[in-house]
Amino acid sequence: MGNEVERCYLMGCTASFSLPKELGEGFHLFSTKTITPLHKESAQIHAACPYCLELTGCEEGHAISILGSVLYGIRLASDCSIQLVGFDSSSSGPYTPSYSPQSIWGHCDEKLREDAVNFAVRHSDVLAKHSAPERFNRFSNAIRLHQAGMTTHDCDLALLGFIGSLESLFSTSPQELSFRLSLAISKFLGDDPDSQKAFFKNAKELYTTRSKLAHGAKIDDSEEQAAIEIVEYWVPKAESINRTCLKRILEDDLVDVFLSEGRLNQFLEDLLF
Repeated sequence: MGNEVERCYLMGCTASFSLPKELGEGFHLFSTKTITPLHKESAQIHAACPYCLELTGCEEGHAISILGSVLYGIRLASDCSIQLVGFDSSSSGPYTPSYSPQSIWGHCDEKLREDAVNFAVRHSDVLAKHSAPERFNRFSNAIRLHQAGMTTHDCDLALLGFIGSLESLFSTSPQELSFRLSLAISKFLGDDPDSQKAFFKNAKELYTTRSKLAHGAKIDDSEEQAAIEIVEYWVPKAESINRTCLKRILEDDLVDVFLSEGRLNQFLEDLLF
């Protein structure tokens, strides 16, 4: 296992920094022009993709989890339109996922920033741990719902996913859910009264739209206008707020707080007062 090499092939982006970049011991981001394919069967995917993440000396299953988490971390930290094309392993050969993990919403910048890569690597172990399918807690559920929202072409499901992710993080009581959720988000993300008011207004409007969508109420008298609003405004806005909350939880080392009902309730109470 010591010399095994696992790769994750990437496209849809342009690195704004020099490569190769060392991400950790045995962990690098390469331009595919500077390295050779692991197998003859890998030549096609290698030639098609400008970049690959490479991890050496790690068990294949764990390596794939870490590589996938770095990709997700980059999406949390930026608007980068990075896409995962496939994996390759020195022991088992190339592997193409059966699903399409491209981000559909909120990621339209081709620039791959170094700070986004650094953030992703710094938090890759936590993201890998809480992205595991057997993990069920507030943070894991929020990650899954955010990822599901990002990768579905259905705008209605995307909006429900992003708002559901926020509910998973901040809903601590079934009473006055819309108000409590909006207030918690505004206090968590807003650094001053004006920004808190803006976040509160946006969150409240998003939750109202989500409720109309879930219960079949009209969002606009014109169905065409309603569809345009959902695609061009409501879903990108929900994804942005959802992503910013997840990113701040990681940056401020608050994952353990969100895993404890008692600590979370105290944390939210301290935010409000």
